[in-house]
Amino acid sequence: MLLALAVGFGSESVAQESPDLQAARAPIESFYAELPYCMKHSEELGFDGRRDRLRPVLQDAYDLKMMSAMAIGQVWRNLSDDQKSRWTDAFGRMTIATYARRFAGYSGERLIVNESVPSSRGTVVVHSELALRRSEYSSALDREGFEWWVASLLEKSR
Repeated sequence: MLLALAVGFGSESVAQESPDLQAARAPIESFYAELPYCMKHSEELGFDGRRDRLRPVLQDAYDLKMMSAMAIGQVWRNLSDDQKSRWTDAFGRMTIATYARRFAGYSGERLIVNESVPSSRGTVVVHSELALRRSEYSSALDREGFEWWVASLLEKSR
């Protein structure tokens, strides 16, 4: 699974990573340091504990205001400041709850931060991935079949 995280750091398009591009990685790396802890201690933390631990690192890693605006498109322009604030809060809560719910166990996954690239919106996209253990690929291959796996990999390479 490949995750692309948009964070709110301005940057210039340069050939090598500028300080702004490098700085964009820091909140993602902090998030990726906390997430495995929550996954490994999922039962003792419970949903509320995972949510509470993930909240600050996700709020630092994601530009939730931009993401919430993009989620509703043109409607954003017509909202009052109060509506934008309430929508952003609800969207952020939903995003954080989704992570807390979905990352409720650990099976040896590795979280890898790859390159940071400036986007056309003046933000930085940090490409990262969730690497599964080889045994999980094998069991999925057994479950889904070879042709499905090849099609899935080709789809991800586009």
